[in-house]
Amino acid sequence: MASSSTPKPLPLYRRFTLWLGVAAAIAFAILALAVRQEKTQTWDEQVLGSIYHSFLHILQASFVLMTAFGGALFVSLAACFWVAVLLKQRKFPQAYFVLSSVGGAAVISLWLKLVFERPRPELWSWGVAETSFSFPSAHAIASSALVLTGILLAWNMAWRYRVITTGVVYLVIIGLSRLVLGVHYPSDIIGGWLVGVTWVCISWLTTVYTWPFYQKKHRKATK
Repeated sequence: MASSSTPKPLPLYRRFTLWLGVAAAIAFAILALAVRQEKTQTWDEQVLGSIYHSFLHILQASFVLMTAFGGALFVSLAACFWVAVLLKQRKFPQAYFVLSSVGGAAVISLWLKLVFERPRPELWSWGVAETSFSFPSAHAIASSALVLTGILLAWNMAWRYRVITTGVVYLVIIGLSRLVLGVHYPSDIIGGWLVGVTWVCISWLTTVYTWPFYQKKHRKATK
């Protein structure tokens, strides 16, 4: 019988994450094809034009600060702190899941930008300096990966709805900030969300299916 100190495996939301991941992957594939064929360009520019002529544009300075909370530095620091706390609590599968979800999402975002090489919009002067390609949005990928990771880990907890509400508000603010600053098209943001969701679902399923084998092997090695 395993000792009480042995970390418990993650809860198995297999069916939910499987279908969510498949749906997000299909939706991203359709959107990516439309972006590649420039079928979203007119809609993208219309939405950005509406933002430029709205009151949101005069708040651009405020969105410069907001967008930093979806950037690589903030998300990386948040993930590292999260992993450290989980390791201290001996929640090893959860720590691995956070690391693979957030870290993997960062790598995928860099790769996809090089695949599509979509230029960033130039409808007005950007509020921040950017040098990478536009599609999909790395901020959207990172923030959605962070949020969905938190939701899955908090699903069996009493305060899961607070996590969901806070996460959705965070996603909207980060996505909106990228549009107001003029550095992304709406399809970049949507595509980033879909990639983040797809990858987290893959990471979750990989963790819940492989961790029991690791635990079994570890118990045999310590006998």
